[in-house]
Amino acid sequence: MKKLLEIRLTSTFFTLNVILLLLLGILAIYSTTYAASENEFLYRQLTWILLGLFSAAALSMVPPRILSKYSKLILLLVFIPLTYLTVASVSIGILSKLTGMTGSSLARYMPMVVYSKGAARWLRLGAMTIQPSEFGKFAIILFLCTYYGMRDTMKIESLKEGFLIPLCYSAVLLVLIFLGKSMSNTIITATIVFSIMFLAGVRMKYLAFSAFLGIILVILGISLSSYRRQRIINYIYKDQQVKTSTTGEIKADNHQLLRSICALGSGGLTGMGLGKGRLKNSRIPESQTDFIFAVIGEEFGFLGILFGLGLYLAFTLLAFKISRQCPNRQGALITMAVGIYILFQALYNLCVVCGLGPTTGVTAPLVSYGGSSIISVMMCVGLVLNICRSNYADTLENAIE
Repeated sequence: MKKLLEIRLTSTFFTLNVILLLLLGILAIYSTTYAASENEFLYRQLTWILLGLFSAAALSMVPPRILSKYSKLILLLVFIPLTYLTVASVSIGILSKLTGMTGSSLARYMPMVVYSKGAARWLRLGAMTIQPSEFGKFAIILFLCTYYGMRDTMKIESLKEGFLIPLCYSAVLLVLIFLGKSMSNTIITATIVFSIMFLAGVRMKYLAFSAFLGIILVILGISLSSYRRQRIINYIYKDQQVKTSTTGEIKADNHQLLRSICALGSGGLTGMGLGKGRLKNSRIPESQTDFIFAVIGEEFGFLGILFGLGLYLAFTLLAFKISRQCPNRQGALITMAVGIYILFQALYNLCVVCGLGPTTGVTAPLVSYGGSSIISVMMCVGLVLNICRSNYADTLENAIE
């Protein structure tokens, strides 16, 4: 009975933690967007949260054997829209150079493709737009954890079954995300893959090789892209004003980051109060998405930032606690992978907002505005709740026996 109570309490605290993160995001999004758009963004976010809750509830009820059986199929289904967007993105880049037309103009001739900020990362489905790379994180977690969970230690430590085969599937996903011009999502997904392999027990020499190769590819990806180089320059010169000289000086467009840092500084310890922030909306571009914690810092202060960070830490600690309650390797790997994914992306986002990393399009999980991010993360939450339910059922069955 004590173990059953522990499983139930852990599941309850985990669920409450997710709800608190969602509520924090709702408050911040309402405060950020109300002046310019009243409740439009809030209603959209609430709609996506409801869809996410439905997805989490549905996944929590699916028998684990069904999820295991179709894990590879789910990953392959994610490859389809990512491949389409990759082909569209590459085609737009080539045709743009040949014809002189803008990417937005060319994207009109490609069904469902949404071209924005120099990339085709989104698909339009009716009134909604989705970012398939976000769902790639869910798919790769389910696939890799199932793959390693069904193999013994000897196979996991082998070169072919333990490293090369799962690496091939992961590499396809990473290449498709990268070619869609999303370096940040590529790095986050690669971190998830590396973490799962490490936790599963893949040999360190294989992991060291993959880490070295990954660093080299990231450096090449930045070096060969003008806009990525510009982001690094913006970060290096973040403490300087924007330069407009035409005499060969480096031009660092760092206004978004500077205003984010100003917002955090002006919030002080306790903040200005909900809705009283001065640097949101047009003064901090994308304040409801990538820079949502700048708004939280300005209006709720340093304590608000600590509260949000504490919720992310609690999410990961609870996920790891659930993993220790799992009787099988697959469930333990899934819960740990989800915990690492959420914490790493949250820290990535906070580093960008605080000026500790170059500006990039990384959302704060469960807090930032965005449908694909919310729904995909809630699907991962559904996996964890599924494992909690399975742990409870298995423990209860053993107790009866």
